[in-house]
Amino acid sequence: MRVERMMSVIVCVCVSLLMYPTVAPPAGHSLWSSCCGTLVPTTEGERVIAFEQRLPTAAEQRSVAESVGWDDHFDWASLPASLDGSLHGVVALEGGLAVGVGRLVGDGVRYFAVQDVMVRPDATDQGIASAIVERLLAWVRGSAPAEAVIGLFASPAAVGVYAELGFVAADDDPLGMTLTLDGEGPVRASRASTPVEALGYDAGPLGYDPGFLGTAIAAPTPAENPDAPVLDYVHFSVTMHLARRLAWSVAWNVDGRRFHPGIGRASGFSLDDRLTEEQQTGEAVYRDNDLDRGHIARRADLLWGTLEQAKQANRDSFTFTNITPQMAGFNQSSRGGIWGELEHGVLDLEALVDRRISVFGGPVLAVDDPHYRGLVQVPRDHWKIVVYRLGDALRSKAFLLTQDLDGLRTAYLDAFRTYELGLDDLAARTGLSFDRLPGADDRTARQRPPREIVELDDLRW
Repeated sequence: MRVERMMSVIVCVCVSLLMYPTVAPPAGHSLWSSCCGTLVPTTEGERVIAFEQRLPTAAEQRSVAESVGWDDHFDWASLPASLDGSLHGVVALEGGLAVGVGRLVGDGVRYFAVQDVMVRPDATDQGIASAIVERLLAWVRGSAPAEAVIGLFASPAAVGVYAELGFVAADDDPLGMTLTLDGEGPVRASRASTPVEALGYDAGPLGYDPGFLGTAIAAPTPAENPDAPVLDYVHFSVTMHLARRLAWSVAWNVDGRRFHPGIGRASGFSLDDRLTEEQQTGEAVYRDNDLDRGHIARRADLLWGTLEQAKQANRDSFTFTNITPQMAGFNQSSRGGIWGELEHGVLDLEALVDRRISVFGGPVLAVDDPHYRGLVQVPRDHWKIVVYRLGDALRSKAFLLTQDLDGLRTAYLDAFRTYELGLDDLAARTGLSFDRLPGADDRTARQRPPREIVELDDLRW
């Protein structure tokens, strides 16, 4: 079963753009790298490229265009109005400088066109243009109706890259290309059904950012169900287990330099309208019983970015897809013990690069989890992985919060303990694949025996 916005979308290609033609770059310039498929910030040595899902400013658009020799292809006087009329955009940034841009135009209902994809010559060969185009296509998948049409006219230099992205050249025009989305692969949808510009706040990039730490780090995927639906929110993404009506895993980013700790809790919890009520665990499960609503991605972890981004992330964190039913003893233990301090323990490290971390977590969805009042199976254990960079080294630590490591279940009010454990052990418990995480190729680390963590000083980061 798929989320509401999973659709059999046919992406056709118009042979011209709506405003400006895409032409071959001048001699000596390359707008496309030979590497494609990347959706994340990339590194080249110490270079870090970050992607923001927003329209470029007129100044950013002009700066990049002039760098590639396209300064005579635009009517600069009308450009601000043209940008304002766009549907969506992506800007690649290096240290605050726009090194790549791209945008979508069209009627916002059925007809779309990818336009003005440009990358500075000194930032090529990093997959930036491919990343921009893929993010634009992902936005269309999350907001367009079935049978949406995207207009795309490739420059000769870009044809090969579009082909690697799945486009097929038209028989009568090798620069007009067609991409058909057949519904295969994970379902990804932005929270809004309208462009982010129409939401009334600066939503910023939606979803977990795999390249947040400067290297592509894919979120864990269900080993037996890699096509499980993925829902994107501000700063985090949820992979759903529809049969259990709970999150299989949540992936989120934390920027410790840009917190807004003064934001109050949201007024209440809400369902995600991209799923049916039968596909998620809502308020009816928690009414008049001993179950707590336990956050997976911690609210405090998500309160960063611009003030409006932090406020929206706060609201998003109270979506039931990010909530797991927990007995009161479990929730109190997770809040009051070391479990709730793991992120802070990393963020306080002096050698932590840019005070940034990425976190994965969720419930252990065991087949023998107890049914509670016939409403839901309540997970007994939770897991968490913290990924961080110390100097040049990218590292990860995996943890389990459990009552009984050996599986001998006791009363729910017994103490919960936090263990550090190897990825192989965690994979066996969760049914998730962690093969692309830092340390995944370290056999010793993967098979590390469980070790109880009583206080943060017990950890060797």
